[in-house]
Amino acid sequence: MKSIWFYLFCALSLSGCGLADREYASWPVEPYSRGCEDVDLFLAEPPLCVSTLHTEDGFQYRDEFAACKQSMNNYFSYLDRMIECSVTKTSVGIEDAQREFSTLTKCKNEMSPECSTEKVEETYQKVPHSIIGLWFPLECQRDGEFAANICISHLNSDLDDIRDIYSAEHRKLVREAKTKSDEAIRLFNCKANREKFCF
Repeated sequence: MKSIWFYLFCALSLSGCGLADREYASWPVEPYSRGCEDVDLFLAEPPLCVSTLHTEDGFQYRDEFAACKQSMNNYFSYLDRMIECSVTKTSVGIEDAQREFSTLTKCKNEMSPECSTEKVEETYQKVPHSIIGLWFPLECQRDGEFAANICISHLNSDLDDIRDIYSAEHRKLVREAKTKSDEAIRLFNCKANREKFCF
């Protein structure tokens, strides 16, 4: 994805911007060095170099342009990284839930004493807090075949909900990343073209 984003804003040539050399200037480059531990946080905003006021002044120096272009490249790499992290989080989360719930379902189906109420409750406590409305089924506390069947039905239904929620969270992040990348490209092009209003 980042290659598509990158070439969209890199289509602007330096000659068209009328940039001057300024060898003694040192323009900051934003690293966006976040890892997968940040995937649950809000996505970062585009680089400050395209988010400042007075965009009609454009890029006045070549090294200013180059630094902003590198910040943009770093930003797109960061968005790609967060999407990859979300893919891993979704896959691992669903696999863990499937393993835990399948064990409980098999256990309840065999009416094994090893499938205690405490074990079922422990499994539900491991479910991420972002999953709201997933309550421990009271039928899993009771003994007997009828209660076990209802418990199994709840377990299967809740596992489906977990899959859906993980997938929905991933799709939401992908949409947000696309929106932010489009906005960053728009602001960059607006400033490079020295347009007065870029909001």
